[in-house]
Amino acid sequence: MVLTLGLALLGWLLRDVFRPRVLIETWTPFVQSDALVAWNTRWQVSYAYLTSHPSYSVPMLLPAAAWLALYVMLWEEPCSLLFFKALTLAPLIIWLGMTLLRAVSWYVLRLGRAELDSQLPEGWSQAKAEWEMAWKPVPGFVGLTLAFLAVLGLVIAREQAG
Repeated sequence: MVLTLGLALLGWLLRDVFRPRVLIETWTPFVQSDALVAWNTRWQVSYAYLTSHPSYSVPMLLPAAAWLALYVMLWEEPCSLLFFKALTLAPLIIWLGMTLLRAVSWYVLRLGRAELDSQLPEGWSQAKAEWEMAWKPVPGFVGLTLAFLAVLGLVIAREQAG
């Protein structure tokens, strides 16, 4: 059962890597009270995004760094912890494999480029569309995550100092 579920999830991941598409998502904010939910359609936002791109591997650097640190800590441990060493090494191998597959799919096989070209807004080059849909959200996400971790670290340091 678990193997079947794992293979199904792997197939789903690989499908998005080797068949990247441009999808358009629409988001509408809403207000909720005790008895009423109202959508504010004047603030509705639609945006296009790529389903797979090599830039999507960058946010995985943060958890990969944690797993790598855990693996390094277990390096000198006795053989009784071999199972835990394998469990910490497996996510790193999966992350590296997905990163390589995304890079090969996008830069070598050039999959998804035609889909991106068909969705280009007026006056945009492919490089600008790739920046707006794939690369631009990554620094924002990583920056917000690092800011959160910095604030959390400051709070913990202050609690330990006082």
